[in-house]
Amino acid sequence: PSRWEGFGIAGVELLSAGIPIIANSVVGLNEVLKDCEAALLTKKLNPKLLASKIENFSKNCTNRKDLSKIAVSHSKNFSLNKMIKQYTYVYNLL
Repeated sequence: PSRWEGFGIAGVELLSAGIPIIANSVVGLNEVLKDCEAALLTKKLNPKLLASKIENFSKNCTNRKDLSKIAVSHSKNFSLNKMIKQYTYVYNLL
């Protein structure tokens, strides 16, 4: 589990592959995973809570296909094309 992420690229990569995420709530991942229904965040450095969430998810998740679609959809918020458009917009404001 991460203790710190500069951006959370691993999170974006997992989401783009359709993989739901259970992760520590750390800087970087918080930004990427906020408002994402395919992500569960736990308190930082709490291995028991993290293990509990993983176990609950593996036993009780009945909508994995839906979560996979949500994950892929959320990852598109971090596409290269979207990033270029946002940088261009900010640059044109200068």
